[in-house]
Amino acid sequence: MPLKSSAPKGFAGKTETEAIERALDLVIAERQSNRLVLQAAERFLKSGIDIKDVYGTLGG
Repeated sequence: MPLKSSAPKGFAGKTETEAIERALDLVIAERQSNRLVLQAAERFLKSGIDIKDVYGTLGG
C-alpha cells in the first residue's frame, strides 16, 4: 500500500511499514543520543568543576 500521509519527507517510504520503521529508527537513535549526553553531563558535574556566573545571569 503506497504511503499517502502528511508525514515529513524524511519518513517517506514506499510503504507505510517502511515509513514507520524509519521513524522508529530515528526515535531510537535520538534516545541513544540523549542518554549519552546525559551521561556526559553527569560525569562533568561529578568532576568537581567550579562553575562561576561571571555575567550574573544564573540567579542565586
